[in-house]
Amino acid sequence: MGCLLVIAAGAGAGYLQARKLSMRVRFLEQYLKWVSQMETEIRYGTDGISRLLDRHKKELPALSFLSQCVKRMEEGAPFPEAWRKAIQGISKEYGLKPDDLEAVQAFGNGLGTSDVDGQTAHCRMHQKLLQSRLKGAQEEKQKKGKLYFMLGLCLGVSVALLIA
Repeated sequence: MGCLLVIAAGAGAGYLQARKLSMRVRFLEQYLKWVSQMETEIRYGTDGISRLLDRHKKELPALSFLSQCVKRMEEGAPFPEAWRKAIQGISKEYGLKPDDLEAVQAFGNGLGTSDVDGQTAHCRMHQKLLQSRLKGAQEEKQKKGKLYFMLGLCLGVSVALLIA
C-alpha cells in the first residue's frame, strides 16, 4: 500500500509540473486575446482605462489581476502603481517566467501614455511579442509536458522499488 502511495506521489508531482506548462499557455492565450480586444476598444471606443480593464475580467478568468488593478484604482491608486501591484499578485500557479511578467509590466507601463494611434501601435507591438512567447510556451508544453509526468512516475516507481 505504501509503495502505491509513493508511486502516486511521484506521478502527482510530475502532473503538477506539466500542469504549470498548460496554465502558462492558457494565461498567455487569454492575455493575447485581451490585448487584441484592447486595441480594438482603444481605437473605436471612448471608455477610460478602468472601464476597459473591468469589462474583460469575467470572460477571461486567467486574467484575475485585471480585477485587482481596477480595485486598486477605485481605492485611489494611479494606474501605473495599481498595474504594478496587480502584476505582483499574479498567482504562481500559472508558471509564468520572469520574462512573461516583464512583458505584462511593460504593456501596462505604456498603456494610456499617448494618443489613440500610439496606443494601438503599442498594442500591436505587444501582440507580436506575445505571439512569439505563446509559440515558445506551446512548444515547451508539447516537449516537456509528458516528460515531467513520466519522470515523476518513474521516480515514484524507483523509490517504491527501493523501499520495498
